[in-house]
Order: sequence, then C-alpha cells, then structure tokens
Amino acid sequence: QTVRTRDGWLYIMCMMDKFWEALLPIIGREVLAEDPRFATGVLRGQNRAALTPLLDEAFAGKTTADWIDVLSGVLPVGPVYDVTQALENPFVEQVGMIATVPHPENPDLKLLANPLKIDGQRPAQQVCAPMGADNDEVLGRN
Repeated sequence: QTVRTRDGWLYIMCMMDKFWEALLPIIGREVLAEDPRFATGVLRGQNRAALTPLLDEAFAGKTTADWIDVLSGVLPVGPVYDVTQALENPFVEQVGMIATVPHPENPDLKLLANPLKIDGQRPAQQVCAPMGADNDEVLGRN
C-alpha cells in the first residue's frame, strides 16, 4: 500500500504478518496490533478504508527519505516517484528504464521505458499519431 509522508509517498509491502508486526513499533502504532480489524493481511485489506488514514497520520511525521532510512532492511519499502523524479533517478537510467523517443514537437522526448523484457529486450516505443489523425480509418470513412 502507498502511504503519504511529509513530502511525498512511500510504498510499503506488508504482505506477510511478520512485516506488519515489525512495522507497528517503528511507526509508534503498536495499538493497531490489538485491533481485530487489522489482525491479518486479509482483514487489513478488507478494512483498508479505516486503516489508511491511521497509517497516513503515522507516516506524515517524517519525509520519504527518513522513512526509507528507518525501514530499509526491515521490510520491503520504496519511494513513489513522479515522472520527473523517476527520469532523474540514476538507478532507473542504470537499468535501462529510460527511453528516448522521437516526437514531432520534441525530437529527444524522454519516457519511462516499458518495464517488461521479452527475450532480454524491452519492446520498442513510439509516439502515437496526433489526435484525430486516424479518425477516418477508425470510423471507416476511407
């Protein structure tokens, strides 16, 4: 689930109860372990609407970077980036997740590449046709 931090968003993966149990003391919400609505992963999912504001409140006290420092190595966690942040992230570039695609208005348009690989290669990317360019063909007006 994503949670709101002081300056952004964080993705926390508590897919196993051991991660949930490890998280609660770190965020100072041990009392949630006693709440029957959140006793198991299934129940936490069913009661997400009640749980989300409680988690957002807990995480609002620190920045995303602060939480990464505190939680890394304890449970799976990662920052949620906007497109600009993702394109500026050295790791994203290092793993080949940035594609440069020619565009009529921007010949060096940088996009996030397709995350999937087929036979070790990411599928090629291209810009779509301008809006309305294919109307006649799609509408059968040839």
